[in-house]
Amino acid sequence: MKKKIILLLSVVIILLMGIVVWFNIPLDLMDLDPNEVMEIVVFNGNSGNATHITDKEQIQHIVENLNGVELKRSKPSLGYMGYSFKVTIYLSDGNEAGDWNNFIINSDDTIRKDPFFYSVTKGNIDYSYIINRDSGLGPYSEKFFITCKKVGLIEYFHSCYCSSGNSFEKAVQLEKELDRFDNEMRRRANERFEKEHPNGVPDAHWTDESRWD
Repeated sequence: MKKKIILLLSVVIILLMGIVVWFNIPLDLMDLDPNEVMEIVVFNGNSGNATHITDKEQIQHIVENLNGVELKRSKPSLGYMGYSFKVTIYLSDGNEAGDWNNFIINSDDTIRKDPFFYSVTKGNIDYSYIINRDSGLGPYSEKFFITCKKVGLIEYFHSCYCSSGNSFEKAVQLEKELDRFDNEMRRRANERFEKEHPNGVPDAHWTDESRWD
């Protein structure tokens, strides 16, 4: 009888150790070829808005970013309600991608794939990029700011900013984009002023549209 109890306890201990090892095994979020992805659908769990991403450059950025993320289980997710963004990936054959498809991104370091939450242990989820795809705004590349023409974009930025409604995340990101745009305008105005007045002091009054291209 005593031997049976010892044997049973040994089995239980081994099983518990196996569960602990399994629970902490690092996992790749996904391993997809961006060229095989036809569409990424991002569903906003807060607003109910679904964004369909088909642009090849955007797909490549998202897939390559997520390919570089490594995770580990952190806690059970069953019973938790609500989420930030649910991601569904469709391949060129029209079918959903397998494995890690239909997962939830809650932040730049937290993934939910029932029945667990996962924490990022390697890499970093470009969470702001997902937010911006959902909002329809940027983030714009440095090349965009350097090469764009005139100030029609000012009105565009301000209209987007005013339409952000009660979304704090959108308002913050839009404000950051406006700051980047303002800095580029100021740089151009000062660059032009220095060419016209080599010995003068750079002019910070960038709001004069005639002063930059």
